[in-house]
Amino acid sequence: MQIGRFFAAAFLALAFASCAPAPSDPFRVLSQAYANRDAAAAASAYTENGVVIYAYEGTPEERFEGRAAIQGSFQRFFDQFPAAQSLALSFRFEGRSADAAAGVYQLRVGESDYYGRFDVSLEDGLFARDVSSDAAEADFEALPAP
Repeated sequence: MQIGRFFAAAFLALAFASCAPAPSDPFRVLSQAYANRDAAAAASAYTENGVVIYAYEGTPEERFEGRAAIQGSFQRFFDQFPAAQSLALSFRFEGRSADAAAGVYQLRVGESDYYGRFDVSLEDGLFARDVSSDAAEADFEALPAP
């Protein structure tokens, strides 16, 4: 009788575990957050102690540490644009593993496109360190589309 209860409990545990939602792809979370201009959702793609570094040529490097600072940086960015202007963020990868990814992003603001390079490390499916720098349309187009 005890063995039957054990197997029933084990079966239920496995059933509930298989129903648990899989961790979200932080790139998808970030893209959706841009489309919705949701700074909190964007920051949720990062670990609590995540670091974002903007290292674009011709501008001083900007660094944001911790989810609250990252959320603030996204909010300031989103606030720059009129509510009616669409934002769309997409990624193409040079390489991607469970703990790192690199490639080029395209940010579409209304009808204008901007490009940048990203190099991220991941922990538990979230961005731990995210460094963005310069790239061109040709860099984006040279990578395979998802």
